[in-house]
Amino acid sequence: MKSLISLIIFIFSITTFANTVYNHNLIDKETESWYLMVGLGGSIPYYFDDLKGENNSYEKYLSINLDILGIYLTINENIILGVLGNGTSERYEKNDIVEDILGNKTKKVTELDISAVTIAVSAKYFINKINEGFFLRGDLGISSIVIKTEDKTSLDGERKEETEGYGFLLGGGYAYPITRGTSLLFSTNYTLRKAKSEVDKSRVLTHSAINFTIGFLW
Repeated sequence: MKSLISLIIFIFSITTFANTVYNHNLIDKETESWYLMVGLGGSIPYYFDDLKGENNSYEKYLSINLDILGIYLTINENIILGVLGNGTSERYEKNDIVEDILGNKTKKVTELDISAVTIAVSAKYFINKINEGFFLRGDLGISSIVIKTEDKTSLDGERKEETEGYGFLLGGGYAYPITRGTSLLFSTNYTLRKAKSEVDKSRVLTHSAINFTIGFLW
């Protein structure tokens, strides 16, 4: 984990230096020296190993993907490099009818929340130029998977498990220019995260998803 954090700091330092050099030789006046990015969309998750059994008896009713505020520096007229957070959140629900010793039947509602987040170094390569046309994207960083199960009919029916590890993202999309220096992003990507439980180190959770997002780069 410490090595990944050191890698992120090192790459961002190199990025800052490259951005400074590029600014001294800036040719395209429509290209900014730095950019911000956010995104929101849907997610189709897929589970491996231990995580696969967490939701097999639940019904899914929410699945979203987020690109949390990213900060990018310009490397050249086609490449931006920075740091951002990407996460998926899924919520499932299970309804059961339980019977007590007297034969009384009650409805039991159980909710399952699975959150997977990666804080990563992120690179975007625009085939034409920054903020316009098709682009490719790659992220690599540290990840966390959090699983929370809550029994809505019980006061102490909550169970939470947190894990830490690494993850990556590969994808691409299209940037539609809106104004100078601002574009609307339509993108598809694949994410994979692998993390170890903080309680049981032998328990490894693997979470992957195909995501569809709409975002802004400005």
